[in-house]
Amino acid sequence: MVKALYICWGYCEKCRLPGSGNLKIFDTLDLVLLKRAIVVSESPKPEFDKQKFLFPISAYHGPFTPQNLAFNANLQEFAQRVSYICGLETGGKITSDEAYNQIKALWKQLKKSRELLFANLPPEEENSSDID
Repeated sequence: MVKALYICWGYCEKCRLPGSGNLKIFDTLDLVLLKRAIVVSESPKPEFDKQKFLFPISAYHGPFTPQNLAFNANLQEFAQRVSYICGLETGGKITSDEAYNQIKALWKQLKKSRELLFANLPPEEENSSDID
C-alpha cells in the first residue's frame, strides 16, 4: 500500500462518484483502492497556510517610500475584497445592488487612505504617484 498525493477522476471507492470523471484532489489515500488515478507527487504535503492562500500579498516593486508601501498594501487588500464580493454576487449569495454598495464603500475607503497617505507630500512627489 502506497501513500501519495493524487487526483481522482471519480473512479475510486473513496469518492464513490459515477464514472463521469468528476475531478477531486485528496491529500493521501491507499492507492490499492484506486481503479484510475493520476499520481501527482509522493513527497509529503508542505504546511498549508490558509491565511496566505486566502489573502495573498505580492511584493512591492515600485519606488520605495513608506506611503507607497502602505498604499500598495491597501490597494492589494481592496482588490482581494472586490474579488470576493464579485464571487459572492456571481454565486448568488448577495444581490448586485449589495455588491455595488460594498465595492463603492471599499473604493471610498481606498480614496480616503490615499488622501491621508499622500496629503503631506510635496507636489512633485504627489504627481509621480498619481493613480487617476
